[in-house]
Amino acid sequence: MRDKFFEDRFWCQYTLLPLLISEVSISNTGCDTVIIFSGKIIGAGFALYGVSFPILLEPGKLINVPILSVADTTGHKQGSDAVLSFESNSTTPLPSVQLQRRNIYPRQYKMAIGNEIKNGMPGDTIQIRFYAPDDLQGVSSLDLDI
Repeated sequence: MRDKFFEDRFWCQYTLLPLLISEVSISNTGCDTVIIFSGKIIGAGFALYGVSFPILLEPGKLINVPILSVADTTGHKQGSDAVLSFESNSTTPLPSVQLQRRNIYPRQYKMAIGNEIKNGMPGDTIQIRFYAPDDLQGVSSLDLDI
């Protein structure tokens, strides 16, 4: 991306980092070098990230293959599923890897504040008990407007 103001002076390239990168580890437990010719993902919501093929994997070595999880919430999807597979010269085929991502959407809960509120002065920390008729299982944070 170039800005006209900086065009004659210098330019910067920005890399937007993805929200979620996981890794798949592959180890060579054999006695010969394994050549991984390619990797492909069948399905939606995932991509190989920053890896180039072929990969030479020497005996006793391990590599981590980065996998980008692409959040796709089009149509309020519940998640994404895909399968990662590799093609290599190994006599024992590399097993496929199941990839799965579940989307959790914000929602509103009805809550009540308990009557046990204690008095406090500015700067004091007080405890407030919240009651919710709905199941809050899986809720890890709350945003409140008071």
